Amino acid sequence: MATIGYGESSAQQSNIPGNLGQGFGFYNGKGGKLSSGGLFASAARPLMPSGPAPDQAKRTKVLHLSMRGLEQIPRAVFTQLTGLVRLDLSFNNIVELSPDLGLLTLLEQLWVNDNPLVGLPPEIHLCKKLKEIDLCNTNITTVPREVGRLKYLMKVDLRGTPLKQKLVGFTEDTDGLMEYLRVKDARKTYKLELTDALNRGLYRETADTAEGKLLLTALVKAISLEFRDLEELRNLVRNSERLFPADLQKARYPQKAVAEVRRRFSELKKKNQMKKLSADLELKLRVIYYDRLELSEVEIYIRDIYDHMTQVEDVQFLIKYAPSLLPPNAEDIDGAEVKQAMLRLQDELTAARKAVEENLFQSLSSVYSDREPSQVRELMLGVAKLFQRERFCTKKEEEELKKLSADAPMLFPAEFQAANPEEIRKEFRRREKASAAAQYV
Repeated sequence: MATIGYGESSAQQSNIPGNLGQGFGFYNGKGGKLSSGGLFASAARPLMPSGPAPDQAKRTKVLHLSMRGLEQIPRAVFTQLTGLVRLDLSFNNIVELSPDLGLLTLLEQLWVNDNPLVGLPPEIHLCKKLKEIDLCNTNITTVPREVGRLKYLMKVDLRGTPLKQKLVGFTEDTDGLMEYLRVKDARKTYKLELTDALNRGLYRETADTAEGKLLLTALVKAISLEFRDLEELRNLVRNSERLFPADLQKARYPQKAVAEVRRRFSELKKKNQMKKLSADLELKLRVIYYDRLELSEVEIYIRDIYDHMTQVEDVQFLIKYAPSLLPPNAEDIDGAEVKQAMLRLQDELTAARKAVEENLFQSLSSVYSDREPSQVRELMLGVAKLFQRERFCTKKEEEELKKLSADAPMLFPAEFQAANPEEIRKEFRRREKASAAAQYV
């Protein structure tokens, strides 16, 4: 590959197009500017071995500026070499990177290792094709949340960096780092969107005052601490005008205001869930009664049922067990009777769970006869809980706990102290898979 002669001073002699060569001015580690006529040349002698010229970098899409003693990167690198795929800035004296880095939208590899670099510009998220960032042996203490937006990033090398404590575990865990940054970025984005929505909506007349800004900032901060789930925070932004107090002055007591927002949010969430479930219940009724159901009366039946079932979990239970809970004929549907049927079935399933748990307790009491009943029961409940799939006992749960009781001497270790509920369930699953596989041999 052709290189630039250090003694050459004109753009033509150095094979740098005049308009491009003039844009490159590098600084050595002593503050001296390297001549722009020869890209990595000085009037005297080379500071470091020469590298590819800008015109070559345009063709190869690779630019190596390693070991140049550079403190700054001229803007022309970012503005005139926007097609770069690889940029090597390692082993220099670079403390910070320009926001113009975001102009390298095709960049896939960025090597800035072994520099006194203290941070990355947030604009790095504009380098959407980035796959690798080498930051090892730098002064990086944190990584901007915007990095979490880079969908193709597979490796971030953070070895040898003074990371903040909460990031130390991600030194060699890029997947974990990206998930952490994605969540952090999403939360920050939702907070900004919420502030903007409240500024433009409910509090547009008061949020511009000095007091209003303070109250709104405090309120949004308290909200973000209360709503840790991202989906909840997103829905909060979408429904801010319905959920927040109309008077910003109520934010003088942020905890009280947040509690009221949470109450309204829970009510809205329940209302939306019940609305969706009503559509599911309508489909279930049509399946069960088919041509025996007057469509004009479906809404009446559902309203009657909802008058007696106000909890989301109860409606979900009804939909699952509808054939057992609803009468043979649609015209006999009565909300009060359906609820009573539901309660009876729930009692039956609760009793079924207690029965299989008690059976397991008796089996374990035989295995660990030297232990106090309270200890054995605690172990039994810890194991049984891992087999629970729903609020009430299912046929699958009942069958599995019966098998577990029958095979307790083989599945549970002889030493009580060695009994680990998770390991016992894993062994149970392993035996079940082995048994199923043997049937096909």
